Amino acid sequence: MKGRNWTPFWAVIPSMVIVLGIAIYPIIYAFYLSMTNKIMMNPVSRFIGLKNYINNLGDPRFWHYVKITLVFVLVSVSLELIIGFGLALSIVQWSLK
Repeated sequence: MKGRNWTPFWAVIPSMVIVLGIAIYPIIYAFYLSMTNKIMMNPVSRFIGLKNYINNLGDPRFWHYVKITLVFVLVSVSLELIIGFGLALSIVQWSLK
C-alpha cells in the first residue's frame, strides 16, 4: 500500500467548513457583542470589554435568575431521567414476555 486514498476526506471538507461556519460564527459574534454596548435600535456601538460581565455579576437579579435556571435544569433533567429509565425498563420487561 503506497499511500492513503484522500478522496473521501476531500469530499467531506466542504460540508465540514459549512457546518463549522454555522456553528462557530454565532459563538464568536455573540462574544463580540457581549464586549460592546450594542443596542439593536442604535447602529453605533462602543467596545466596553468586561464591563457587561462585571455589571451582571454584581446584580442580585442575575443571581436570582441563575438560581431559577439551576432549579429548572435539576428538576427537568431528573424527571426526564426517571421517566426515560421507567419507559426503558417497561419496554424491556414487555419484550421479554
